[in-house]
Amino acid sequence: MQHSPAPGGPAAGNRSGRRPLVERNRLRSTLERSTGLTPQALSHLPGLVVAVLDLDYVVIEVSSTVESLGPNWAAELKDQPFLDRVRPAEASLMRSELDRAARGETVSWRYEDATGITYETEVAPITDSFTSAVVGLVLIARDVSDKAAAERARTAVMQSFQDSFQLAPIPQVMLDGDGAVKAVNAAFAALLGHPPDALCGTKLRDLVLPRDLAGVDRAVRLTHRNPTGPLAGTRQDAGARMLRADGQSVHCQLHLIGLADETLGASTIVQLLDQTERDRYEADLRQVANHDSLTGLLNRRGFRERVADSLSAGRRRNEARTLLLIDVDHFKTINDLHGHAVGDTMLRDVADQIRAVIDPRDPASRIAGDEFAVLCVDGPTSARASAEALLELVRGRAADARAAGRPPLTVSVGIAEVDPVMDSVDDVLMRADLALYEAKEWGRDCIVEASAGIAGGAARRADHVLQALRQAIATNGFLLHAQPILDLTSGKVTQHEMLARLQGDDGATLAPG
Repeated sequence: MQHSPAPGGPAAGNRSGRRPLVERNRLRSTLERSTGLTPQALSHLPGLVVAVLDLDYVVIEVSSTVESLGPNWAAELKDQPFLDRVRPAEASLMRSELDRAARGETVSWRYEDATGITYETEVAPITDSFTSAVVGLVLIARDVSDKAAAERARTAVMQSFQDSFQLAPIPQVMLDGDGAVKAVNAAFAALLGHPPDALCGTKLRDLVLPRDLAGVDRAVRLTHRNPTGPLAGTRQDAGARMLRADGQSVHCQLHLIGLADETLGASTIVQLLDQTERDRYEADLRQVANHDSLTGLLNRRGFRERVADSLSAGRRRNEARTLLLIDVDHFKTINDLHGHAVGDTMLRDVADQIRAVIDPRDPASRIAGDEFAVLCVDGPTSARASAEALLELVRGRAADARAAGRPPLTVSVGIAEVDPVMDSVDDVLMRADLALYEAKEWGRDCIVEASAGIAGGAARRADHVLQALRQAIATNGFLLHAQPILDLTSGKVTQHEMLARLQGDDGATLAPG
């Protein structure tokens, strides 16, 4: 274990490694003068090993307050080559550190001995105060086993977190204090279609559509302001559309968590939830809620919303709208004679024909069983043209219907121009319904536009009928007729149909119509 002393150092001692007593005392006194450390002082410092080595690295003096080393450890080490007590695998590294100290440097390292004790070791040269030559080394080792165990545990936690971060199926990114990407996991890179390395150093805000930047910047700012722990902090949420490598965007919900220290080399962790499926699901729900499943047109609920929105826009712009109300003529008879399957097919055909003739901007709806509505945004001229085109298209399909074994059909159309000041959707529908009623009265397969005369005539007729019914109820004006039903096979009356009939002002029985 002997080696040549450093330049300026003392000559080697005898081959047993022992130094003359006078030289050991000189090293001890030099140590005390240089550091103020005395054997008495050392005995009061817990968890320390202090050794004085000569330049052959033989232990001249040693003191230990590490309880686990036992009472005889220091006595056994004294006057022995220090490197003989070091595990062979580490002796070479430790010799190089001692050589550096012998050349006048102060060196330090961490070392775990064979008993499992971890030491933070520092070796400094001892210089002669008169010649400034290095005459020995002082080695101070502190037992840091508990600290090392805590650091190992912390490292294990950090490594576990890093592994979880990388393997998590949720897209995640770590940001530094400037909002730049420090690390991303595979899920994040896949979501945006970038290689992970290409994202590092990129600012998060550069991956966000400009219209969503304000919300993301605010969330990052608040997260940095209020962190509460190394692995958990104040959470801020933000919705944003993230830019993909292919130029498309993906709607995400961002959850930002601030970190209280830089243990992970980051100050914020951002998790992204892809909202694509949720957006599609919500769109499907809106489709189901607002559309007719048979024809694909708006249902009554969806149409009322669109009409209300259109009326509001019309009022702001002082623009009129026109409503078409379309009814399939004699549809109940078709259903009764040919079945509901044929009726459903005919309703789908009518819906397709409506789509074919109206402006794509005009919302169309099936608002009742065989009743359709269209709100024309370009005014009455465009609405009349659409209504006339629809009647011609439906009439032209008569031959096709007969060839398919279905009855030909016609439609009746009521048109009501909507004044910009009208607020009620019900008022709009009522005006168009009055016009449609007139079209039915005039023989069907025609178009009638609502006017004050039509509205007044319909109201007067409705009032007349209502008064007649009330009078009949008050004066027993209803007559009960029994209509016999004849069995054609036997020629006998087998049952009767009971009919309530109404007498008019002249005493004559009114026909059901």
